[in-house]
Amino acid sequence: MFDLHAFILAPTEEALLSITRDDLVRVAGHYKFELSGSPSKAELQEKLIDDLRDRGVLGKGPADESPSPTADKVPPPTPSKASIELKRLQLREMELEWEREKSIRESERQTVRERDDREHELRLKDLEFNQALRLKEMDLKAREAGILFKSEQFDVTRNIRVVPPFHEDEVDKFFAHFERVATTLKWPREVWTMTLQCVFKGKAQEAYSVLTLEDAADYEKVKQAVLRIYSLVPEAYRQRFRAYQKPDALSYVEYVREKEMRFDRWLNSQEVTTFQALRDLIVLEDFKNCLPATVATHVSEHKEVTPAGAAVLADEYVLAHKRVPSISKFPQTVFSRPEVFKKTKEAAPDLALSSASRASVPRSTSPTCGYCKKSWSCSC
Repeated sequence: MFDLHAFILAPTEEALLSITRDDLVRVAGHYKFELSGSPSKAELQEKLIDDLRDRGVLGKGPADESPSPTADKVPPPTPSKASIELKRLQLREMELEWEREKSIRESERQTVRERDDREHELRLKDLEFNQALRLKEMDLKAREAGILFKSEQFDVTRNIRVVPPFHEDEVDKFFAHFERVATTLKWPREVWTMTLQCVFKGKAQEAYSVLTLEDAADYEKVKQAVLRIYSLVPEAYRQRFRAYQKPDALSYVEYVREKEMRFDRWLNSQEVTTFQALRDLIVLEDFKNCLPATVATHVSEHKEVTPAGAAVLADEYVLAHKRVPSISKFPQTVFSRPEVFKKTKEAAPDLALSSASRASVPRSTSPTCGYCKKSWSCSC
């Protein structure tokens, strides 16, 4: 039972924390502590303790009592239940705030994701619409030109989703991938070009647009036109194979695999399927390396695939461009005066007058007739 008189003589914070709310009201009335409203027990304890601390009541005994020698050994007071509960409430409020912010951010991310999905779906629908429109235009032009595409049973707009994407830096890989997909799904070969033109872009689209309707319906011609505009000719494949070196980031297994792929592309571009064709290819390459640059270019321009034919072209080029020796290379001939002329001149010295004798002959100052050798005023 709480003794108010004993508390007044020795007020402590522990005593305030261990009494009931009614006892706290009695203590507050004794110290004339004004109560506003009806605070709870925890609030009343906290406010009363703070007020008594400010007044200097707590921690002090009677005026004539000396401090206890064991006062330093008393442990510090433990936090009040009110402060602990207050901190717990603050932590809970922070957790709720964090969860609220997290839910807001999650909803924002979900909104952005949904918006991106809607935009992607709209782009796909727009792409399908444009592709269908282009296919209709192409079909109408083909019908006007008398070319019939057998695509009545083939839905291009439905199968366009499985066509591999076209990248301008991997054109050769694209055609290999496309042919594998088309063969696996058993697409009619007549519709291959229709699906190709839906994914072409850049130079490939330009190369396709300049083809005639007959060539545009031929897959091989479309493929060769696109490869040609990207300079993917047999010579380019050969140079890629020969010039490829191992990068530092690749292992030797990966390097050999890439080397084999480049070699296979070179052989496929030359349509090498037999040992004899492979033999001609290797011998022809070595033969071109032995030729001068101009002769090798001439042979390559004629697209000769056999070493014997390349040798004939090289000989014809050398004969056609053989230089004719210039006149300066012939020996210089020194022409001298004939001996007969010299003897005649010695036998008749009077015929060859010296310059001194010719100078001594007097010259007529008046003009003479060219026929009678007389004066110009003659009657000739």
